[in-house]
Amino acid sequence: MSLIRPGNKVTGFYNSPAGNLKIDSDGNHIIAVSFMNDDIPSLKDTQPVSCSEIIEKCIEELDAYFRGKGKEFSVPFQSSGTDFQQKVWQQVKAVPYGKTITYSALAERLGSVKLTRAVGQANGKNPLAILVPCHRVVGKNNELQGYAWGISRKRQMLELEGSISIHRQMTLF
Repeated sequence: MSLIRPGNKVTGFYNSPAGNLKIDSDGNHIIAVSFMNDDIPSLKDTQPVSCSEIIEKCIEELDAYFRGKGKEFSVPFQSSGTDFQQKVWQQVKAVPYGKTITYSALAERLGSVKLTRAVGQANGKNPLAILVPCHRVVGKNNELQGYAWGISRKRQMLELEGSISIHRQMTLF
């Protein structure tokens, strides 16, 4: 784990089995978890900081998740977004580990299947990868599509959770 402190925000990095994760905290909550497409940035020009308990806790829970031991997250997190995005993310958080839901089914839960495209756009702006499990939202006929950090990562996490395998179809929540 590495930490940098730009302003009031604390940023940590975690090398997960699915790739490097950047974790941001405001000191009280995790406010962003995102996959990085590049290597962890060089920290040689940053000043050392004391460890952030909340980032350490987040990394511990992410590590348990990737080892197949953690199915829920207790670390406090919050995200900023529009009212609609918040409603979508609340629904996504309700999809249990090992289950999936289609974009259209999620749109129906929000009032209309006509919201499917808007649900996909909101899901794509989720700032809390894994904590708000947007990888559990799939396309029609359970197709893997629409993951901001790549379909291979989406597949990897769904396989880890047992939602997909060579011998089993995805299960809808």
